[in-house]
Amino acid sequence: MRDIIYQVFFSIVELLREKGLVKLEHYFVDGTKIEANANQYTFVWRKATEKYEKSLGRQNADIIR
Repeated sequence: MRDIIYQVFFSIVELLREKGLVKLEHYFVDGTKIEANANQYTFVWRKATEKYEKSLGRQNADIIR
């Protein structure tokens, strides 16, 4: 799984570089920690997350094309 995530990340960075949207001269890592004030009883319906995941997949496919 880690190899797949690395390949996807590398492919996205390479695509952005080819399109001139990022330069690989410098990079910075942000270690900001933000306190969350989430409700422990908050939940999301499975169908809503599946619909959102499909939507993201279509958007990513459109960007890569």
